[in-house]
Amino acid sequence: MNAIQNFDTAVFRFVNTGLTNPVFDIIMPIMSAKQYFMSVIAALAIIALVADWKKALRVIIFFGVTVAVADVAENALKHAVARIRPCHALEGVRLLAGCGKSFSFPSGHATNIFAAMVFLSTRYKQFWPAFMLIALGVAFSRVYLGVHYPLDVTGGAALGTGVAFVISWADCKYTGALIISRFTNKPEIRE
Repeated sequence: MNAIQNFDTAVFRFVNTGLTNPVFDIIMPIMSAKQYFMSVIAALAIIALVADWKKALRVIIFFGVTVAVADVAENALKHAVARIRPCHALEGVRLLAGCGKSFSFPSGHATNIFAAMVFLSTRYKQFWPAFMLIALGVAFSRVYLGVHYPLDVTGGAALGTGVAFVISWADCKYTGALIISRFTNKPEIRE
């Protein structure tokens, strides 16, 4: 276990202090801001609604469920593991954002962004590379800013991805067709 923690700390230090540059110092806090997440989601929702409102309505409903479930799972796991953030545990951390008072594993940002982007990738497959770049950028930003270890964001990415696939599968298999068809199908007119 010590070998894993030592490796995690070494990679953290490499990203947090070894990759520093003025461009990342500007971009990474923006990518990590909750307003960034909300802006990206709002823009995607508007585009989807304009393109196909029936599909977008269903996607928005299950997108919300996906992010909510991922957030609940992340908070439960975070309190069960109770890992201290690197900005509280290590000396010499280059901190470019608030350290936060919650625990470190898994990263809530990584969990939520991966849940969101993977779910959207299952619905809009042609855009999956862009969605994954957004998710990877947010996850990387958390380590660069000094608030999470690499394994925190990796765990968050895995958790968010798992939740997204389960909700997506359940939507396709069981619930979505039943719920949404009642709102989007026109009633038959009988003569």
